[in-house]
Amino acid sequence: MNQLTTKPALPTQRWNRPSPDRDPASDALNLDPATTYEVLTRRMVEDLAGEVAAIRSRIDTMFWVVIVSVVTDALLRLAG
Repeated sequence: MNQLTTKPALPTQRWNRPSPDRDPASDALNLDPATTYEVLTRRMVEDLAGEVAAIRSRIDTMFWVVIVSVVTDALLRLAG
């Protein structure tokens, strides 16, 4: 038989649908670390997030110092 005239094969698997009486809370994502590698990686990421927050705080402070100094300089030039 010619390949162009053959019908495509039907899928042999059906989609698995959850039964309506099943509790959806039992399918919740478990975020607890399962291995030592996951514990160490999570700890390192949390430490990095803290360091980034500290750097951002310092940059924000420097930004405000520059803004206040520019405004103060402008006011002193206008006054004097």
